[in-house]
Amino acid sequence: MSVTHCVLRNIDILQDILDLLEWDPRDGWSRQGYAALASLARVCKALQDPALTVLWRTVEDLKPLLRMIPDELTKHPTPSSEYENLRLHCYTRYVKMVHFSEYSIDDETSKLPFIYRASRGRPLFPGLQSLTLHVWPITFTEASLLYSYNLREVILSDSPFPPRHPPLQRTWGRLSSWQQQQLCIQLLSRRCPRLCKFYSYLTLNRTELTCLEPIFNLEYLTTLWVDCPEPTAINDVRPLWFVKLSTMDHLSSLWFNVNKFTPDSITAITLGCFSRLRHLEITTNVEMLRLLFNFWYPRSLVSIRIRMTTSDVQWFQLRAGVEQLVSATRSTLKSFYFRPYPTQRTHYDASDLPPILTTFQPLTRIHAIEAFDISWNHPFHVADQDITVLAEAWPALQFLCIRPKVDLDLDSTRPTVKSLAELASRCPRLSHLYLPLILHDLPPLDTLPTTKHRLKEVRFNSVAIGDRPHMEGIAAVLHHLFPLLEPAKLPRDPELNQVMEYIAVLQKEDGAGNGTVSVRDGTIQAKGSTMGCATAKG
Repeated sequence: MSVTHCVLRNIDILQDILDLLEWDPRDGWSRQGYAALASLARVCKALQDPALTVLWRTVEDLKPLLRMIPDELTKHPTPSSEYENLRLHCYTRYVKMVHFSEYSIDDETSKLPFIYRASRGRPLFPGLQSLTLHVWPITFTEASLLYSYNLREVILSDSPFPPRHPPLQRTWGRLSSWQQQQLCIQLLSRRCPRLCKFYSYLTLNRTELTCLEPIFNLEYLTTLWVDCPEPTAINDVRPLWFVKLSTMDHLSSLWFNVNKFTPDSITAITLGCFSRLRHLEITTNVEMLRLLFNFWYPRSLVSIRIRMTTSDVQWFQLRAGVEQLVSATRSTLKSFYFRPYPTQRTHYDASDLPPILTTFQPLTRIHAIEAFDISWNHPFHVADQDITVLAEAWPALQFLCIRPKVDLDLDSTRPTVKSLAELASRCPRLSHLYLPLILHDLPPLDTLPTTKHRLKEVRFNSVAIGDRPHMEGIAAVLHHLFPLLEPAKLPRDPELNQVMEYIAVLQKEDGAGNGTVSVRDGTIQAKGSTMGCATAKG
């Protein structure tokens, strides 16, 4: 196989391997029998290392490897020959990442014992750097062959859904016992001394939380994420955990979701300095948030994510918590993310609107903010004046997301296009924007600043009924303020798809030097294109 295959698409490389093995994708059977492993090893040897690494990063699971092993070979009761073992390792040594999820558990997992037997006690993937195991489909013996000295990242989960997405169902039938999990984690702490990232998404109770304690002894660990979605009565364990965490001064990223903090836990956190901690994500309530930053001053904190555990938030208490956060982090904080507790309420009126930006206004004293992301389960009031304050306070802003999950469709609750003009002129580094805008109140183009802004993505809330007749005018304003906008990044709504098409036409005509957009009699007009005339009242 020529080296030119290294620059081909990954699917082409995979197809070359399948063609050489004469593998039939309909029944997963290789007609070459015992010679399959030797042929596969020769193909992989001909490939350059980067190409094969990219191939496995695309495939992301063990299915291709399992399918390429002949069924006849896996059914032998005795271990395979040493020659075949060497051929197998010639292939597996290239694997850098293994993603084993519930979707890869099928009839082909019957071949797994053969792979473990062929390893003969050696690491199956000696070059493995990232390992993701969902629903624990392995035993202690099998895990000992997966773990390698070079392993840098491990993700353990009892749910097939990806991290940061709450599990929709539990798969208790496929879970290993707690004792097996404890043995696997103990083995992980011994076999992988260079492990620097550990993510746990396991549903553990008060006693089972102790199975993760060996991870605290890893001296190179910089990222620790522990998500226990449904723990109960773990108050007696959690303070001890945080006392141990306080000794891990090398941590740079900590995410601890254990339902809620207690005063004892907060006291334990404040015992440690965490001088290198840069990213923190916690699930707590307002009282614990205030208590945390009353006694803890993380001087190097760059990013914080806060998730509330109660839906009845008192705004003055939340503002006090934000005040404490600003005082504790001084000028180092650059990213702020806030998510409320889910609520089942569906009916709102104008009197229910919280002063959302007033609550977070203390953050405007930190002028280095680069990302501001708040999402609320009910509508809130955002005015042009609020966006102007943010744009003036954060000139380095790159990511702005203010997203109410419920929209009252009232003009008094949303900013206008003037907010876009403020952001375009005051935040030159802004690349992603999500705002609940009023899109039918469009100003004349000659009143808007002319910029070369590099904004790539802009999103709105769902288009209101009053905004639908103004899709072409909206496209003209966006094209004027953000000439480098990528239309394909806009939401896939029917109305906004029209905006995408109009922006694409304007960009194409600008590239041809036709000067398609002009202002006449207080209206925005686009001439010389198939989109007709885009108008907006001045």
